[in-house]
Parts: sequence; C-alpha cells; structure tokens
Amino acid sequence: MNAIERIHERARAAKRHIVLPEGTEPRTVQAAALAA
Repeated sequence: MNAIERIHERARAAKRHIVLPEGTEPRTVQAAALAA
C-alpha cells in the first residue's frame, strides 16, 4: 500500500474528505517529496 492509499484509508475510516492541491506547484511537489 503506498502513501496515498494509506492516507485515503485513514480518511475513509475517519469519515473525512481529502482535498489535493495542484500537483505542479513547486511547494506542493517539495512537500510531497518530504512526505513520501
């Protein structure tokens, strides 16, 4: 299970939604690299 799937499962279990930002924003790409 990859990181996104784990986050999705945790959100589903907590009955929450996930909002994903633009994937081309440099700060978003950097944050994703740190989280992975």
